[in-house]
Amino acid sequence: GRGGLGQAAEGAAEAQRACERDPAAFGPRYALAWTQTWARQTEAGLATVNDAMEQFGRHPWFLQVLTGLLVQRGDRTRAEAVHAELEARALSGGMPAFSLAVSALYLGRVAQDMDFAISSARSRDAKRGGGGARGAQAGGTPVGPGNFREPRTRGRELHTGLEGRHGGR
Repeated sequence: GRGGLGQAAEGAAEAQRACERDPAAFGPRYALAWTQTWARQTEAGLATVNDAMEQFGRHPWFLQVLTGLLVQRGDRTRAEAVHAELEARALSGGMPAFSLAVSALYLGRVAQDMDFAISSARSRDAKRGGGGARGAQAGGTPVGPGNFREPRTRGRELHTGLEGRHGGR
């Protein structure tokens, strides 16, 4: 969406309109939470996520965004607890590796993020009948959004608030 293009505030406004058109729809609510995170509309994003989880339950996509919003707010303890919930749920299966990757990235765990992202790509490729994760050497990306191509990408820094804190893999 527009958030990946550096237009997060505009994307949040569009997602808000979509929520107003269909208040029972999951997709617009998730898009709103995600773009509010990118736009650093932290308190609005937290309200969106909390309302959405009341309506849809503790869906991994909302939990991955919640980690980022809590980090933005400066509540590292709660952000770590949300990530721990995602990890615990992954033990019983059914947890998308991508959700773990996004949550880990928000916490600044780039190496763990990349491990989860590659796992997500392998899972996706296996479902499509592909031959495994498409790595950078093949010109592909481990996960969908373009700003996940390289840990030092400016878009990724803006999204996560990890400016200058990437370290090694």
